[in-house]
Amino acid sequence: MKYHAQYLIYVWIFLSFQGIQASIHLWASEVTKFSTQYNTGTYSAKQILGRPNVYPRYGDIGGTWTQAASERDRVHFIEVKFPKKIFITKVNIYETFHAGAVVKISAKDGQNQWVDIFNATHAQVIRESRKFSPQIKAKCLRIGGYLANIETLEEAMLIKYKLTKMKTGISFFVGGRNINRRKPGGDWRWIKHGSMTKIKYFAFGKCEPDGKEQSPQDCMLFHAGDGYTFHDSECG
Repeated sequence: MKYHAQYLIYVWIFLSFQGIQASIHLWASEVTKFSTQYNTGTYSAKQILGRPNVYPRYGDIGGTWTQAASERDRVHFIEVKFPKKIFITKVNIYETFHAGAVVKISAKDGQNQWVDIFNATHAQVIRESRKFSPQIKAKCLRIGGYLANIETLEEAMLIKYKLTKMKTGISFFVGGRNINRRKPGGDWRWIKHGSMTKIKYFAFGKCEPDGKEQSPQDCMLFHAGDGYTFHDSECG
């Protein structure tokens, strides 16, 4: 992951992946590239790694990364790696001096290509420390992505085998949607590229689906806690 900063900024960064039954937080573990650093010690690029030891204090405090004194009015970047590959749901950047300088955040996709997940039109100066958690732009639909459609018994068994072998204990949303809450059991369709296909293969767990018009559960999970069977779920 890399981000571009403008003005004077001291930061730490971590990623978060949240599943139905798991929450993984990763701190940056390696600096691979950077445009500048104030020195090779207490204000070097490597100070961005690991948990913060300055935040929430505000000011010109050692133990943080900043640019060289002669390069304060330029756009800079730092590129970091994390201990493992994950699907990103949140990025937190801890800014401790002149916050508001982050103007772009990029991350690598499944094809190892950089994709912008946050852009700002300009930097700003905020004279306090903050934990910056920008809303990540979802580009999945734009590049043709969609939630998995499990349309046959063979597909369901293959995916169930793979997920069980991974032993993550994580449930996953799939592309099934209920389009009629008033119908007993619902009217479930696979959603793909904006079109709907009626679900012909059902693998709902016991007593599922159990959503009601008063308490809708119109989305579908491949639920780890029930042997990777289908469960209806709130779409939030």
